[in-house]
Amino acid sequence: MRDSLKYSEESDIKCTQAYIVLENLFKNCESRLVTLKEVTDLKQNKKKLLDLYSACFSTSSDKEHVQDKEEFELKLDQCYTQVKQFLDAKVLLSLFCDHLNRSRMFIEGKKYIISVFFNLFLYLIGLKELEKCVGNNYELYSLQQLCTVHNNVLHIIPFEEYINILSILENFNSLFKVYENDFVKYFFKSLVRSSIKSEVQVNLQNFVEDIWNPFFKKSCIFIESIRDGSIKLREIDEIESHCTKSDRLESQLLSLLCGLEVCRGRSPSIADRSWILKPVKQIQTYVSLCEQAKAARMVLQIKEKLELTGDFDIVEHVAHKVSETMQDQPLSSIDISVGAVASFLKDMASSKQKSDCIETFSNCLDIVTWMKNGKPFF
Repeated sequence: MRDSLKYSEESDIKCTQAYIVLENLFKNCESRLVTLKEVTDLKQNKKKLLDLYSACFSTSSDKEHVQDKEEFELKLDQCYTQVKQFLDAKVLLSLFCDHLNRSRMFIEGKKYIISVFFNLFLYLIGLKELEKCVGNNYELYSLQQLCTVHNNVLHIIPFEEYINILSILENFNSLFKVYENDFVKYFFKSLVRSSIKSEVQVNLQNFVEDIWNPFFKKSCIFIESIRDGSIKLREIDEIESHCTKSDRLESQLLSLLCGLEVCRGRSPSIADRSWILKPVKQIQTYVSLCEQAKAARMVLQIKEKLELTGDFDIVEHVAHKVSETMQDQPLSSIDISVGAVASFLKDMASSKQKSDCIETFSNCLDIVTWMKNGKPFF
């Protein structure tokens, strides 16, 4: 009998303690004093938590109890939403830091080289401070410490200094991670380089205005100029040399197009993408013409130095097909039906080993001429 009484007393004490803990927990949820870790744990056991609420705080009026429970569930969902928004912002900022760190390196041959310009850029914008802020452990922070809500708008307190870039991070992630492509890397690094060279103060507070907005505008203008064929061939030369090769052109342009469409809140259909095929073919045709013209000029140089005879009309035609004035023409001026006028030039231009060999030989023509004329070695 005594054991059963003792057991009953201990049970009552534990139940009372559990009730107090639950009551404090529920109050903390309603007053937003609950911590991030607690909210994360509670989310995984929401149904059990609501059942405990019913058991602990049931009233004589069923209707009143249902209303109380629904109100508490609403408060709980608001806590979940605020924690999710905080964690989402933390992830996006972390991805932003990772991308900037990766961008400081560029490949030269098979070696990774530190970009001096980008290192200076990262120092000026205060990347170290942002990384420290993002890397902090916020598990024991209450919702009151993490965020405030004004006019149904959530303001994240630890990241308040970075509120400007928070507004563009989803779009930044779309272009630099989900739809990563060579064009955005090139445009972004070009803007970083020009901002460092200019007298504009570089920091994260003006990142959106001085870096992101011009970058996004440049990307949009570029894809539209590709679409309507107005882009100048000179710009194609520049981009082709710094960005992607022609065999990857279609996939890279598709990535850029999809990324920009997502940033605009649209999802491009297959029909929207079909237009890419024509400019891709035009660019590939132009690149091929340039390579053949380069090969033809080297052949003519060899002809002149070695005083070769024969019919070189077709070679001369190809050599003069691509000129300085042509580079000022729009992409739309390229006729994709133009084929290779000389198969041997196409073969030479498409093989790096062969073109390098001819170029090396062309550069050594003075020695060849010297030997041909029978000059003494000593």
